[in-house]
Amino acid sequence: MKKLLSFTSGLTIATLAAVVFMSSCKDDKKKNPTPQPKYPMEANISYRVVSVTGNDAKLTSVHYLGEKAELEQKEYKIATEIKAKRKITKKGEKIHIRAKVDKPATVKLEIKVNSNAAITKDFVIKDAAKDEAKLEYTFN
Repeated sequence: MKKLLSFTSGLTIATLAAVVFMSSCKDDKKKNPTPQPKYPMEANISYRVVSVTGNDAKLTSVHYLGEKAELEQKEYKIATEIKAKRKITKKGEKIHIRAKVDKPATVKLEIKVNSNAAITKDFVIKDAAKDEAKLEYTFN
């Protein structure tokens, strides 16, 4: 009988401890929620063509989303940052950088927002007359 009572008491204490632990975790999430960006917001954006490799290819154009519209960067030098400020009005808004080359090549593009970790991607351009590299970033 003592063993049954001891087992039942131990099980009850373990159950209560689990309930208290789980409810305290929920309280922590309510007190310290993951910060969500508030819109509208000002975003400091940095665009970059990191590299162009293959077949002695050269950039023919670089376009990016500036403060109000898409802009072209004239005489762009590879790996140079293009900085822009933009008012982001709502969640889901997108920004981008586009680059074209004169010959088939691999183009690596990068976008940084508010000095946070960059997103980068390599694009393989097989037909330089038709294809372009385009990297998009979506605000969450």
